[in-house]
Amino acid sequence: MSISSVTAIEQHASSLQENGPTGKATASLVLGILSIFGALVPLFGLPLSIIGLVMASKGMRSSRGGQARAGLVLSIVGLALSAIVFMIGFAQGINKG
Repeated sequence: MSISSVTAIEQHASSLQENGPTGKATASLVLGILSIFGALVPLFGLPLSIIGLVMASKGMRSSRGGQARAGLVLSIVGLALSAIVFMIGFAQGINKG
């Protein structure tokens, strides 16, 4: 390897360390979107929301912090919808039995 290619690799590595991983921000956005649709089935939407929240908190330091914030908001909405659907289903179950 020449010195210029080693320098280029070092520059790329340092930019990754500064920006952080962007995959977590993207994953939080996707999980946030899926958690809203998954809220109709609380056992599906609840884990997606929680994982989306964790990924969003880890992705905030990346260069795609906007995606992480959007994922955070969508995951919170998905979590709230899952909780509401769960409570409605629980109340209906109590009323029937």
